[in-house]
Amino acid sequence: MTTMLERLRAALSASKHDYAFLYHNTDAHNSEYLLDCWNAIPPLTGFTGSNSTIVVTDSEALLWTDSRYWVQAAEELEEGWTLMAEGKDGVPGPKKWLKKQQRRTVLYAKDVNSIHDLDTMEDILPDAELVGVPSPFMSTTVWPDRPEFPAYKAYTVPRKLVGESAEDRVAAVLGKTKGKVEGVVSSSCDAVSWTLLLRGDIYEYTPLAVAHMMITGSVDEATVRLFIQTKDDSPLSREEQEKLQQSLGKYSLEVLPYDGFSAAVSKLGTCALDETEVAVAAKPADYRHKEGLFTAIMRAKSDTELSCFRRAQLVDSAAMCTFLHWLEEKVMAGQTVTELDVGEKLGQIRAEFGAISPSFETIAGCGPNGAIVHYRPGSVGEVGEVTLGQPVLIDSGGQYMDPGKAVLGTTDLTRTLCIGPAPEHFKEAFTAVLLGHIDVADAVFRKGYNGGALDFLARRHLNRLHADYGHGTGHGVGTFLSVHEGDFGVTLPRKSGRGLVPLKQGSVVSDEPGYYRPGAWGIRIESLLEIIPSVKHSPLQTDDFADFLRFETITLVPIQTDHIDVSMMDRRQRAWLNDYHATVREKVTPLVDSDVREWIMTKTSEI
Repeated sequence: MTTMLERLRAALSASKHDYAFLYHNTDAHNSEYLLDCWNAIPPLTGFTGSNSTIVVTDSEALLWTDSRYWVQAAEELEEGWTLMAEGKDGVPGPKKWLKKQQRRTVLYAKDVNSIHDLDTMEDILPDAELVGVPSPFMSTTVWPDRPEFPAYKAYTVPRKLVGESAEDRVAAVLGKTKGKVEGVVSSSCDAVSWTLLLRGDIYEYTPLAVAHMMITGSVDEATVRLFIQTKDDSPLSREEQEKLQQSLGKYSLEVLPYDGFSAAVSKLGTCALDETEVAVAAKPADYRHKEGLFTAIMRAKSDTELSCFRRAQLVDSAAMCTFLHWLEEKVMAGQTVTELDVGEKLGQIRAEFGAISPSFETIAGCGPNGAIVHYRPGSVGEVGEVTLGQPVLIDSGGQYMDPGKAVLGTTDLTRTLCIGPAPEHFKEAFTAVLLGHIDVADAVFRKGYNGGALDFLARRHLNRLHADYGHGTGHGVGTFLSVHEGDFGVTLPRKSGRGLVPLKQGSVVSDEPGYYRPGAWGIRIESLLEIIPSVKHSPLQTDDFADFLRFETITLVPIQTDHIDVSMMDRRQRAWLNDYHATVREKVTPLVDSDVREWIMTKTSEI
């Protein structure tokens, strides 16, 4: 019986001899989380992490992934595959590896790779023949048991929850083009869903609609073409189409077959697009690259949207406090709680508080599993148990939409706790991570600063201990959309440009420094921060530097104080933590039962 890798090689060799096939695990929408029918890397390689790039030749099969997944990939990769630890000293990236190998022909999937991907390949591999081929993973010859595209339903979000209509958002996008193009196109499910106030139930954790979009015309008169229909059905019912048309106001709507997007774009004249959002197969003959065409508008939420978003964070904080109280009770009583139990119980409690779904699969890592940054229970070794004296890292979130209570939002938070005496070095590491978290949350910065300028605040206490972490400090978060949203965040601009994008008032970012001790335990503390004006008056302020911003923490869940080394904190940091815990007491206790209320009061005592 042939393996999927052998079938892939046979298909590639039929296209070109002396080939190298370069493939990043994504889809035509450049999605972070993939539908099973488009997620080829797990059945091909055994690796189940969310970020990977492969290179396959007639004699080698290599997989690159970042530091979050090195341990997991080493455990999961099947025979015949070599792990390339991306970002590790001495390990070239996939394109630089190909350049070093002097491969004459490089194949790529033109219906998956974005226009930006192709531009990057052309820059790094100027001497190679780059050949775009249909994704071999769509072939039943290569992937005979590929799952079918699932049926799903799409629906509209009430305007009262976001404060804007689809008409308002289409006008904002067209306004950026200044009438210099005939249309705007995007394959980003986030951009399409945000623009049209459209959501869907196709993904387990992310309420996106899977569609392409073309907008033609001007701010005064335009047509929105939504490529969403499948061969068997339309996810958008007649009733929902009417709601969408009503939201679009003066702009007309056409609902078209999903597979017709590339052909429609080929007939379009000059258009505007973001090269990261459109696949090479749909590349127009004439276009203008507009970086951040949609994401630059999406970054800043409206006042109404922020109000509903904050309510979602508050409700979720109450759910998390309820869970943490339950967890501590069970562990202190000597009852067995596994990592799988953590995810199941959290989902149950969140549902009781109104969550529609988790916003991602819960990461619950006990002891050494906590050192695997994006660990999933059971993905590596045996499922762990929460026990006395062993740290547990819990990273989770929920999706909320309740028009009756004006709640709309996506949540993401991490708390690390150790019930009972902590292991050696844990206290020092936990405090260093906490201080970085506080210093970011308490930062005041000039308007126009980017996230990269603040990232060092999160790392400096760890760096003094000659320690660090391999992931970014923070990312944008959508409103009942993707938990990782947009092109900005508090992060070093190493691999992507996210750390170079200015932080804007009305945006929401995560703040999540960490420390990971291989084979022992991991620490991460994460809350969501809203960017707001800093209006504190200073006698030193001048008109030349008048506009300043700061963060407001909108995740309200106690941070464990049992294992803080208070001697490492200065007065400002202690005051911040005490003030934060006072806010938790004030806002969360009215939403929980009396036993949870007592638990919160205990856990938020001043230090």
